[in-house]
Amino acid sequence: TLMCSCEDIPPWLIDSSPKLRQKTKPRLNFLRKMIQHFAQIFNNELYLSVEAGKNGFLQQIDPRAKLIVFLGFIVFSNLARNFMLLGFLLLINLLYAKLSKLSILRLFRRSWLIIPPFLLICSIPALFSSTIPGKELVVLLLPIPRGFIFSSGLAISDNGLRLVSLLCLRSGVAISFAYLLIVTTRWHDLTKSLLLLKVPASAILILDMTYRYI
Repeated sequence: TLMCSCEDIPPWLIDSSPKLRQKTKPRLNFLRKMIQHFAQIFNNELYLSVEAGKNGFLQQIDPRAKLIVFLGFIVFSNLARNFMLLGFLLLINLLYAKLSKLSILRLFRRSWLIIPPFLLICSIPALFSSTIPGKELVVLLLPIPRGFIFSSGLAISDNGLRLVSLLCLRSGVAISFAYLLIVTTRWHDLTKSLLLLKVPASAILILDMTYRYI
């Protein structure tokens, strides 16, 4: 049972946007940033507690069974090599979110707008036929006979595009399942489930410190 609700919290405590741009002393700026940081942590904790307390489908499942099933989903998503299979897993994810009374928009924003775009940027070299040979889909630069860098041209290959797309989809689907697991399970229930599954206490302590302070 929650001791407070969103209506009981002063708006200034959960508002992380800096509204006052006036010049202040460095100590006051540091204090203001620290208060805003703690307000963000408190707001996130409140959100997770509210979502885990809803009367949804995933919230009613035993945390141990839910942990095992979702770990299987995460591993299976990272090993998938078929777009149809990844699409099917994504549909399952969205169905779970709907049945658990979670916001699809928030799920998309927290799962797909950080890690998958970062992986896409890092995987840009793999798109080109010079890195992963294949059928040229889009020619970006024609061959330069006496060129030092692009003597063979620059084009996006079908194999490279498929590999990068699979990488981004795998990460997005896996993170979506991890998000559902964390949001629909209270943290102490999740750590207790890890202990019952014989996960070392030191690993759980590191995970708990990472979750609390990072």
